[in-house]
Amino acid sequence: MKEKRQNLSKKVPRLARSTPEAGSGPKLEIAHVLNMDVVEYSTLLITEQSRIIAEINRIVRETARFRLAEAEEKLICLPTGDGMALVFFSDHEAPIECAMEISAAIKNHPEIRLRMGIHSGPVDVVLDVNERINVAGAGIDVAQRVMDCGDAGHILLSKRVADDLAPLPRWYPHLHDLGECEVKHGRKISLVNFYTDEVGNPSMPRKLQQMQARPAEAERNNLPAQLSSFIGREDEVTKIKQLLADTRLLTLTGAGGCGKTRLALRVAADLLP
Repeated sequence: MKEKRQNLSKKVPRLARSTPEAGSGPKLEIAHVLNMDVVEYSTLLITEQSRIIAEINRIVRETARFRLAEAEEKLICLPTGDGMALVFFSDHEAPIECAMEISAAIKNHPEIRLRMGIHSGPVDVVLDVNERINVAGAGIDVAQRVMDCGDAGHILLSKRVADDLAPLPRWYPHLHDLGECEVKHGRKISLVNFYTDEVGNPSMPRKLQQMQARPAEAERNNLPAQLSSFIGREDEVTKIKQLLADTRLLTLTGAGGCGKTRLALRVAADLLP
């Protein structure tokens, strides 16, 4: 076991080689994390999944930033099944430069629908149950949440990362504030979209579009926002509107769960000025 630990330690970035033994508590340090995954990966055939992941692995390993960080022993690469997390222990520009290289390379592979998220934060380098190097902490967790807010082609940054890049002229013109996005457990994170004429996705992420549409609807009336489409029942809607033309109050009756409330809300929304 001791020999195995010694061999594994050679693969750990220099800045993280002082990983404490179990029971001594975590030793946190700041890492710069690039998280990526394939959009709708689970809908692909198994053979297609394997081919796409193999191609992504090749593209990532050929990027200059990956090779440099690996040579300097300042990188941990964690496979995630449908993508990977690159944990850089070098400078804060490493993830965005790597993301640009990857984004440019996959333009020649339209079948690879990749999204990326970047965050800098505290991490703890640990050994997992198989005695393999792993990373825990807010740094990697938030990077995943940032990525989860994006669609194919997006390179999303946390506000912290954007603030670190903004003073540099080469980055500032390409940072586009998106505001807050609600993520897991109701937490909100501030996002920035990074794109240029060559890389990234300038479109507003669909998740943010949906979140921004709900308050706009609420400002117009006090009706609760509807999270699904209203399909069918046109005859009932028309009949209720006709009845309301002759009365100020109309009561809908029926068995529980038959859709009375949803129907009433649809009619009310249609009749609003």
